[in-house]
Amino acid sequence: MNTINIGNSSPPNNPKFYQKAWFICLCMFLFPPAGILLMWAFNKKSSTKFKGIITCIAVFWFILLLNSSLKTKNTVPNEQTQTTATMNNIDTKSTNILLNKQIQTANVMNGLGDAIIGERAYIEVTNDEMTSLTLDQFQEFANTTVKDYKGNYFSIIATDSKKAIFFPNSDITIIQYGIVNDNGMLDEVIGYILLQDDGSYTYELKSES
Repeated sequence: MNTINIGNSSPPNNPKFYQKAWFICLCMFLFPPAGILLMWAFNKKSSTKFKGIITCIAVFWFILLLNSSLKTKNTVPNEQTQTTATMNNIDTKSTNILLNKQIQTANVMNGLGDAIIGERAYIEVTNDEMTSLTLDQFQEFANTTVKDYKGNYFSIIATDSKKAIFFPNSDITIIQYGIVNDNGMLDEVIGYILLQDDGSYTYELKSES
């Protein structure tokens, strides 16, 4: 008689989750080395040739992942450096209005206006900016910008009043203050800004004599 041996039947051979195809494919995508090991260990149905091709693809994919990770790590410090540089530029701009202005240059012509005899440099400000300059701002600009200029003269021109601070021959010891013409030349001297022994400056009106 044929009987059904219920009690003696062996349990079905259910593969564990890491042996299943979906988990091996997931490992191939997220962490190829693990996927390759699982494929060769538990995928008995595929041919050796097929598994070799999949292994090559997985290795190539893993190299791409590593390169992408390295580029990300290198990019973050660069962005931080750029951010720091930008913040430093903002700080510089906020400390001295003169240093924040664009330096412009123009030719210096002879008396007839038909020949170039040199070069001048200047920055443009408003009259309010000129009258609100602090001693520290003026000293810093004179020592860092005007002092080393090799042209005929340097000037700070208030475009809305035509008043200017005039550095003849880029000299920072005896500086003229007055009114300039359209060519940037000083037409009228109003006073003098004089460098003192302690590095400070004093202003004196031009004597009427």
